[in-house]
Amino acid sequence: MTAREIIQAKSTRTGFGHALRRFASNCSGATAIEYGLLLALIGGAIIAGMSLLGMADLFGRISTALSS
Repeated sequence: MTAREIIQAKSTRTGFGHALRRFASNCSGATAIEYGLLLALIGGAIIAGMSLLGMADLFGRISTALSS
């Protein structure tokens, strides 16, 4: 295989592993901060939704039952 063929083979990879390597090699700090803020926002929305639906009480009762 020539060097050019190796480079072309590497550049045509697809899948989760390739996307993960590309994300890890991204040196843009702004992108990482944006993803972090987005995850924090989604996590906060999930927690707020669970509180509104009374899920916290349910999990508390399950925890108490399991620890007894």
